[in-house]
Amino acid sequence: KPKTKTIVDEVKAQGRVVKNREEKISIVEGLKVDYVNVSIGSNIKVGDTLVELDVTDLEAKINEIKENISKDQKTLSRATEDYNRAIAAKKQSVQAALNEMNTAKHALDNYSNLSDEEKDPAMEESLYADYQSKKSMYDQAVKESNDTVDLDRTLQDTKDSLQIDEYNKELAKLQPLLDASGKIVSDKEGIVTSIFVESGGTTAEAIMSIADKNTGYKFVGQVEKSNRTLVKQGQSVSLNLGSAGTVENLTIEAISKNEESADLLDVTVLLPVGVGEIDDSGEIIISSKAKKYGTCVPIAALRQGDNNNYYILVVSEKETVLGEELIAKKIDVKVEKKDGEFAAISDGVIGRSEKVIVDSNKTVEDGDRVRLENEW
Repeated sequence: KPKTKTIVDEVKAQGRVVKNREEKISIVEGLKVDYVNVSIGSNIKVGDTLVELDVTDLEAKINEIKENISKDQKTLSRATEDYNRAIAAKKQSVQAALNEMNTAKHALDNYSNLSDEEKDPAMEESLYADYQSKKSMYDQAVKESNDTVDLDRTLQDTKDSLQIDEYNKELAKLQPLLDASGKIVSDKEGIVTSIFVESGGTTAEAIMSIADKNTGYKFVGQVEKSNRTLVKQGQSVSLNLGSAGTVENLTIEAISKNEESADLLDVTVLLPVGVGEIDDSGEIIISSKAKKYGTCVPIAALRQGDNNNYYILVVSEKETVLGEELIAKKIDVKVEKKDGEFAAISDGVIGRSEKVIVDSNKTVEDGDRVRLENEW
């Protein structure tokens, strides 16, 4: 018989646990690899050895870098010496010119202090000319001494051509690896999601990716796009997860388009740290507002007719020549709301005392004679 029930808008999203944040483990490129000690899906702990490098190859690369640093340092030292020597020569030229100018000035001053009877105008003019010449040479020497543009540029060009800083940076990356006997260990706990190297190969920019367990995982489930109004970002949901049971009070982090189907939406919830494992399957339960309906029948009572309209069969009494018989009577209904067990239909279509057929041992159609086996 029809019942009064409160039906909650409930949407279920089936999906699986995926990585939340993936971190790449980077290393110097071009290093030879002896062994890769993990595989995709491996659970790793802090201190686990991920990859073992070829120590001989590592030593050779470090020695080569040290030799390059030594060569560049010698080149820089020589260039600096040449620069300093050229600057010193300029200063010496200025000092020599200054000394000659001062000597000429002193000779001129001494001659100028003689009495007029002792002076020879031609000599005085010659001494004055010599002083002016020496002064001009001094001024020129000072000017040339101050002009170090060419020397500065030559030294800077030499510095720019060297790679000492780059070599030191590379050495700072390689030396710790050699100190660790070529073993690259994990500094976090997580699960390996991608591997970009192989035993016997060489390293690329990154050797592998790890989903960090300390950041937790996330669950991504799919819902029909038609249920978009029932799913909201920030909404509280529960999750039935095989490995962790039911997890309550989770929050919808994001709602996005599904890349594989335009009819589906991806619903993402973040999981607490330590809950779930990658690829665990489960189901999000999304419940919205509840409403009480006066006429509800079991889902099993609903049947679909033409144009996908719903109808139900009720038990009706009919007088025959053999007496009163029970028959199935078809009644068209409009479904207002459904949950996992019941469907609410429009009030007034059937009475509260009507008996609605939910199951039969044979196919039953409108007008068929029936016999009641069970009632609830």
